[in-house]
Amino acid sequence: MPPDKISASTRRVVAARAAGYCEYCRSKTRGTDPDTGEQVTLFHPRQQRRQDHFEWNEDNTLIVGMAACGRATVASLKLDRSGLVNLRNVLVQVGLHPP
Repeated sequence: MPPDKISASTRRVVAARAAGYCEYCRSKTRGTDPDTGEQVTLFHPRQQRRQDHFEWNEDNTLIVGMAACGRATVASLKLDRSGLVNLRNVLVQVGLHPP
């Protein structure tokens, strides 16, 4: 079998092992777009470009989802929870953020 092809049986084993979670981040792979209520696939860092789905707000402390995938990812993974926003604020003040 060519190295770029994954058999159906291997796919089933991996899916069962993951139990509905992303094996990259261990979170669910689908989430709800807070703007539309639609269930969408979350951002996949190995298949998608970050800059196509996210941007920083004006003061660089909030991650803004630019489309359904980005919005659902920010909401589902709580990427703008208060502790992270506070950390980003401190890092902005000392010139270490955005990355």
